[in-house]
Amino acid sequence: ATPLARLVFHFLGGSSEDPLGKEGLTSLTNRLILRGTETRERAQYEDQLEQLGVSLVPTCSSSSISLGGSLHKRHANKWFELLEDALLKPAFDLEEIERGKREMLAEFDALFDEDASLGRYILERALFENTVYGRSGIGTPESLQQISRGDLIEQHQRVYTQRRLLIGCAGDVNDR
Repeated sequence: ATPLARLVFHFLGGSSEDPLGKEGLTSLTNRLILRGTETRERAQYEDQLEQLGVSLVPTCSSSSISLGGSLHKRHANKWFELLEDALLKPAFDLEEIERGKREMLAEFDALFDEDASLGRYILERALFENTVYGRSGIGTPESLQQISRGDLIEQHQRVYTQRRLLIGCAGDVNDR
């Protein structure tokens, strides 16, 4: 009875595919695609999402990245327009890149302040030592420093492709 839907666009290839020495590249790329596009600055983009009362949330795991959210059926066309803009025309603004790196560094530092997070981090590193799964998905201070705007653009072009796309949906959806 409620015209709500949840849609998630998963792209195969998460942080386990980050190049050695550039750990955090996939996570940073996924964060930045929602921070302004070639046609909308970050504030304008976020305002349009907020005005619709919809969500669009990026997540990154070792095996996939995703963008998804919840929306009212009447806002579907505008939601898809905003999603398309983010997926196809991210700006990768230099200020946003630096802000994203600082946020990820703060998350990395926070790992050492919370026992559960630190324990999980140490366990994963021990279990997956010498594999791509033993590296930090959010990167390290050294690896984040190595990531350039060119790396982000290249990663975006490589990962956000139809070939890697898997779409999940629930709620009031149809074939239109």
